[in-house]
Amino acid sequence: MLGTFLDLPTLTLVVVGAVVGGFVTGLAGFGTALVASGLWFHVLLATMVPPLVELSSVTAQIVGLITVRKAFDWSRASPYLVGGTIGVPLGVAALAAASPLVLRTSVGAFLFVYAAYQLFRRRNDDIASWGDKSADSLIGLAGGVLGGFAGLSGPFTAHLASTSRRQTG
Repeated sequence: MLGTFLDLPTLTLVVVGAVVGGFVTGLAGFGTALVASGLWFHVLLATMVPPLVELSSVTAQIVGLITVRKAFDWSRASPYLVGGTIGVPLGVAALAAASPLVLRTSVGAFLFVYAAYQLFRRRNDDIASWGDKSADSLIGLAGGVLGGFAGLSGPFTAHLASTSRRQTG
């Protein structure tokens, strides 16, 4: 089945998306999903992109996790993991219900709005007043929904988690 539509130009864009996504992750610590999906949604079936993005993202993040394994605190990560576990099935259900045109348009709009927000924001968000573990669980839930929908759990989760750690840690 895969051989029927992965011609040379398609395969080239898939590889370019993976390489550029990996470069951005090496540079910034995240971003595989944002960069790679921008290319992959145009050449692959919409249902193939999230699993491919997650595979690429997990592979890239394993390297970072190995590097920081001694300093990793599972008790602080558990609310994110619980929220993400609940959110992923919700995102997958939304993916199954979305049309490819809506999916491409929503991911493109999300990328544009998020980039503009990060570029022009004047102050850091303060979510510490939401609470510790409950805020972390909500961040995990939102990341899980975006991860299940389009493999884009990184931007929302990385931004809010870093803000939460700055304020509470």
